[in-house]
Amino acid sequence: MHRDKKIGILYIIVGIFIPLMALPFVSGYSSDKGFMHNFYNVGVKISNENQATPAADQSPATPAKQSRKKITYRSFIPKLIPLRWFLAVTAIFFYMGIIRIDRSRHATTQDKAITGPPR
Repeated sequence: MHRDKKIGILYIIVGIFIPLMALPFVSGYSSDKGFMHNFYNVGVKISNENQATPAADQSPATPAKQSRKKITYRSFIPKLIPLRWFLAVTAIFFYMGIIRIDRSRHATTQDKAITGPPR
């Protein structure tokens, strides 16, 4: 087997195993929701941070009482890596593997087409 063909098959195998390795850590699936809702909301949870809920005895803030929301470092940390990102990486590895296999096929046919004297 040609070296490029082996690398192409390896890329495809890695592409298959990336989402399979992420599947045990996926959360957010809901069987009641549709395909697109699950596609956009399923992912690997990174942080376990609970959002603070307002106390029941506090009255809602009026526009005069509202303060500006502070931007903190914590607000930039993602809470979930979407599963669709893993699937995108899978598609990229599949593409790279197919291209490698195709190039190895063309390289072998070009080698057979050369009929010059041996060197």
